[in-house]
Order: sequence, then structure tokens, then C-alpha cells
Amino acid sequence: MRIVTLCLLLCVVQGLFAGVCPALASETRKKLIASGWDIPTAQQLRRDLAQIEQGPFDGVLVEAKAFGAPGDINSCPFREAFSRKAWQREWFARTVADLKVVHSARLTDNFLSLNANPGDVDWFDDAGWAQIVEHMRTAAWVARQGGLQGFVFDPEPYTKPYAQFRYTVQAQRAQHTFLEYMQKARQRGREVMRAVVAEYPAITILAYYMQSDFAIHRWIGSPVVGLPDPRRAMIVHGDSLYPAFIDGWLDAAPPTVTFVDGDEQAYGYTGASEFRDAAARIKGDGQEFVSPENRAKFRAQVQVGFGLYVDAHVPGLAGSYELDRGGLRPAAMLAKNVTAALAVTDQYVWLWGEKGRWWPAPGDATAGANKTVYPLWADRIPGVLEALLVARDPEGAQQRQWRADAARAADLARAGTLADLLTNGDFALGPASTGSDPADWPSWQDDASHGNFAWDREVGAETKGSARLTGVGEGCFSQMQPIRAGHRYLMTATCRLVGQGEPYLAAGFKDQDRTWMDESRYDRSVNLLREPRQEGVWRQMVLEVVPPAGAGFLVVIPGVAGQGSDRDIAWFDDVHLYDLGPEADRTTD
Repeated sequence: MRIVTLCLLLCVVQGLFAGVCPALASETRKKLIASGWDIPTAQQLRRDLAQIEQGPFDGVLVEAKAFGAPGDINSCPFREAFSRKAWQREWFARTVADLKVVHSARLTDNFLSLNANPGDVDWFDDAGWAQIVEHMRTAAWVARQGGLQGFVFDPEPYTKPYAQFRYTVQAQRAQHTFLEYMQKARQRGREVMRAVVAEYPAITILAYYMQSDFAIHRWIGSPVVGLPDPRRAMIVHGDSLYPAFIDGWLDAAPPTVTFVDGDEQAYGYTGASEFRDAAARIKGDGQEFVSPENRAKFRAQVQVGFGLYVDAHVPGLAGSYELDRGGLRPAAMLAKNVTAALAVTDQYVWLWGEKGRWWPAPGDATAGANKTVYPLWADRIPGVLEALLVARDPEGAQQRQWRADAARAADLARAGTLADLLTNGDFALGPASTGSDPADWPSWQDDASHGNFAWDREVGAETKGSARLTGVGEGCFSQMQPIRAGHRYLMTATCRLVGQGEPYLAAGFKDQDRTWMDESRYDRSVNLLREPRQEGVWRQMVLEVVPPAGAGFLVVIPGVAGQGSDRDIAWFDDVHLYDLGPEADRTTD
């Protein structure tokens, strides 16, 4: 067994730290979007906003009702955006007005729902396509004026003649070859995109599927990836003209447009490796269904997303689509898949649900008068809301649990029923005799770091006295305390930061001989909780750990990384360590 020094421990900490800190590793926040048969209208979203915000979602799909439209127009016309019927923009004025008063810090990414139905307009029908282009222009207008992120595009055919992207059923196929139809579909894609960006230049278009349907799904017996032009081999595919249409989108889309391939094939995924493999194939093999001149734009502007089918996780709801849960409860299985999908997606994961609903009963705000109102998913899948909240934000869920534990520990400590294991954690005592470190808190820094460690008698969170680190490239204070096997320990501290630097709170472990334990154990046991950076303000840090087998001592490590000058200062105060008892006794209340 190799001996690990404090230096190595801090290297491990710094590596973990860089992986989760926004200041060191910026990344797009992952988002969970709700869709399905219970899509709310704008009117219902406005009415039930407070309840909808309590769910685990970052956004919802929204239906746009048409007020004042004639009877031959669908009550929600964007369900039939690929039709030749003329629309009037004023039909959607009430929907836009309702959306404008929906202000939600939680629901940041709402989308208009739009379907490519009924698909009864031939690609060579100029008059019909002029109407479709205007429908798409109107969709972009509603989305932008209503404060939506964009629209969700569903290319799947749901109504006769099931023809929008299928060459073999086009009305003029006797007069035009498949190649000519591909060229025309690309032209229509350009026309649509020009109209859309004229209304909403920075729109996000989330398609339930794009290249994923061709790069992943083996739809003609064997994959066509690798052929000189796989698009031409798609003549028998039900969406044979869809890649050309997408090519037209890419032709006309400025860099401000974001596309999301929602990979509806993910309905059947049950393991993290399947999501990773699909992402690689979409971004890799998917390029073969894009013209060479658009592949750089495809790589830059098309994100990978994933769709999950809620019903497939519930026994008896999804027929042949039902997933093998491997003994997991439905809520746990759904949460497992959401966690895996969020880990791989570029930004969005969307849930499609049919025989259940996330929201209150639609009532008068329903999009259809006789629509079946299914039970709440919370009733069909016990524990689903809590499980999805954790899956959507596991770090946040852990933080909330730790915060609750810290508050309870503080109350018990004040009542005298829970002992603080540390000495001089309030830093009321300065250096014992020599040096500048606070009593019982020796300091350490990396050989390349040349900062200063001191007791600050004037600065403190509640009372005077704190530990101060100035200009430290990598270093910490530490204190070692004996611990009990199998117990859970809670560490808390407050920290104040001025200038540069990233503070952290970490735990290290030594065995009964006071020898640092091997780094594989640190990989499991060293955890960090990072506070949002807020200069000059005292912020609480919390860390909960279960020591590895064989540990005899826990080392509490408040430290900082990345300081560069004497203008960069971090203070720590009120550092506490509590024994919360055996891990086996833990509750989740």
C-alpha cells in the first residue's frame, strides 16, 4: 500500500474541485422538459403556474389555442402546422398575452408544441408550402413574443395520409425523382428557416428526433452508414425526405440558432452506456445524413438530447414498449434513466407521458373538450416527484440534505446534546507560542505556493477571530480527530473571500497508526460542497462523510486554491465536526 501525503490529498481535492466548480469548469446547466398528452395550454400554464413550478421540471411544452378561428381549424392549430389552410396571427394574441404574464425563475425553458401534420401538401406545391412557411413564421413569433425558448418540432405522422416526409406517397412522385424531391425538401427547409429566424433569430428548435432516427435505428434491415451518400439509400424510409429538410434548415440558420436532436430512440435505453453510445453515433454517424458543406455547422449548432417514455417504466401501461426494470421500482428506474440521460445530454432531456399527468386537471383550460383526464403520475408512480428532483439535481439534493443535517446539528449543539469534536473551531485562540497559525490548526501549502497563514484577531463571522489565508496557490489548515467505525460525520464551516481563489472544505482519513490511507479510499470519501461565489460575504460550507473501513482518524481540511497575490484573502471561521451516529441508523426524513 502506498503512503499518501497531505500534498497528494490536496491534489485529489483540487482535482475534484475543478470538476464541479463553475469558476473553473463552465458548462451548460442540464434541463428536464415535460411533454406528452397532458401538454398544458398557455391558459392552463398561467392558471396553474404555482403548482406546475413545484414539479421537477425546468420547462414544459405549451399548446397555443386559436381564439376566433373558424370551425374547420384545429383548436390548437400548431398540431397541424403542415397544412395548406390559411391562419391569422391575431388568433394567437390571447395566448401571447397569457404567456407574457407567466414569470417563473424555475420554468426557464418552455417551448411551443408544433407537429408536422397532416402532411397533405406535396413538396412541389408552392401555394401549399407558402402557407406552411407562414405557419412556422407564426410559431416563431408566438414563441418569441411569449418568452418561450423556442418550439418543439414533432416530425412523426399521426394523421392520414402519413406523408409529410415519405417520398413513396408524394402526389407528384411520378413526375419527380427521389433526388429531385430531396432538392425540393432542402429548398423548403431553407424557406422555413428564413421565416423563423426573421421572427426569432436566437431560437432553439428541439426536434423529437433528427439524425438520430437514421444513424441509430436499423430501419431497412442493415445500417446505411458508410455508403457514399446514405441519404439516397433512404428512398423506402418513412422519413426519407426529412434529412434534406434539415439540411435546408442548416443552410439558412445563422449561428444564433440552436438545434436539439431529441433522440426519441432513447425510449428503449436502460443503461448509461446506451446514452453515451447514442450521443457518439448522433454526432459522428449522423453527419453522413448532412451535406458536406453543412457538417461544420451541424457539429457546432446541433445538440444531443434524449427522450424518455414515462409509461414504459410502469407495469401494464406501455405494452411492448415496457422496459425491463431489473427489480427496481418504477420511480427508481425512471430516476436512474433520467440521471444517465442528464449526464450525457448536451442540455435537454424530455419526458413523454401518456396515461398520466403532471399538472392539475385542465378543466376549462383544456385543449380538447372531451380529452381523457388520466391520474396524476404521482399517484401512478409513488415517489416519482421526489426521485426526479434528486435525479435532475443530485448535487442540489445532497446539499439540501446536508443543509438540513447541519441545521439539526446546530440546534442539538446549542441544546448541549451534541458535542463539537473540534477544538478552537471558532478561532478565539491565536498562536500558542511560536508561528502565526491559530491554536490547534497547523497549516500546509504546496512547494510552489508562497502564501501566508495567520490568525486574524479582528475578523470573524459572529465574534472576532478567524483563520486567514493570503496569496496561497494551494494550501490549507487542518485538525485531526479520532473517529468511530461505521459512523457518519458532519463538517461545517463559514468562509469569506476577497479577490481571487477558490475555498474548499475537505475530509481526509488516517488509520489507527496515524498513517494517511491510500488514494483509492480518497476517491470514495473526499467530497466537496461549493458555495456560489459571493465576495466579502460569509457563506456556510457543509460536508458529510462516512469514513472508509479501517479509518481511525478524520482530518478536517479548510483550504484554498488559486490565490495569486496579497490582495487575495480567504477567512475561515466556526469550523465544526459532529458525530451523527451509525450510518445504519440514517433516515431520510
